[in-house]
Amino acid sequence: MSRVFLEVGARYGIPVRGLSDVTYVGSFYGQWVYGKTELSHIEVDYLVALLQNPARPGSILDEVYGTERAVELRTLTETRVKDTLRDESIQLINFRDYLKLAPATALAGPGRGISATAEPR
Repeated sequence: MSRVFLEVGARYGIPVRGLSDVTYVGSFYGQWVYGKTELSHIEVDYLVALLQNPARPGSILDEVYGTERAVELRTLTETRVKDTLRDESIQLINFRDYLKLAPATALAGPGRGISATAEPR
């Protein structure tokens, strides 16, 4: 199955999560059990710890995950998080920027592209 995703990703120039150099941090999520809120996983201290020891925020509110999305957004825009990103020399980029920086081999699998470490802007 991985081969199929890699082939499609290479065809369209899209890195495949878990099969490329793109790092996915799935633990920044406020509901580990459907409908059960765990705000400690989306608070500033938790995110700062994740950034220092190497998510998808959102502003769309819904009935099931609305509270968590609001906390995610507040956490990701908190000054301490921005300071930690700077102090740890972590540059957040989108997939379009990643594809500009990554050689074509980065789409072929992990360990074949650019380093996850980047200079801050």
